[in-house]
Formats: sequence, C-alpha cells, structure tokens
Amino acid sequence: MRQLTGQLMSVRIAQYLAENPVGLFPIPRLYPPAGPDAVRALGERARQPLEAGYREFLSLTDGLDGFDLTMPLFGCKDWVEEDGPGAAALHFLDGLWEADTPVDLAFPRMWHSSRCR
Repeated sequence: MRQLTGQLMSVRIAQYLAENPVGLFPIPRLYPPAGPDAVRALGERARQPLEAGYREFLSLTDGLDGFDLTMPLFGCKDWVEEDGPGAAALHFLDGLWEADTPVDLAFPRMWHSSRCR
C-alpha cells in the first residue's frame, strides 16, 4: 500500500503540474496518518468493519486530496466531522441500518448483527 500510494502521488503531482493551471484543481496532498483510535472510531461510527486495504491506507495517510481532479480519498477526519464531506454518506448509512436495508441488499449477515450496531 505504501508503494502504491507513493506511485499514485507521483503520477497525480506530475499530471497536476503538466495539465492544470495553478488553482484550477486541488493540489494532490497527503495528510498525516490516522491514529488507531480514529480508525477504530470510524469503524464504530460506520457500524461495520473497515476493509483491510482502507485501514492500511489510513495508517499511511488520513486522506488524499486531488486523487482525480477534484475527487479526494476520504480519511477518518472526513467521515467523523459533523460537517465533513462524508457526513451525508454516514447519515444515509444510518437510514439504511434503521430501515433494516442491509439484509435486503445481501450484505454479509455479520454486518447486520447486533455486534455491529
């Protein structure tokens, strides 16, 4: 994951400098790693285990700006802040849990158990 993240940043920075006038799109940027407490809190907030690759990504950087033009890769900070960019997605996820929708979408049973709520 470390090598992949480094390669991605190299490519995105080169593209940014070659193709985009300064200020048109966000400069590709990594953040300091998310701590274990932040990763654990995000999993609890999402009420499901985080995918291993995403946990590894968060151990390298708490998000990446300019992944593709204006699209960031969210870090813990983006999901847990009440007005963060991931807040609406988590509110939507809450609605799915409250409506008992995950079972209807054939999510694994363990995601729907009372342990994850």
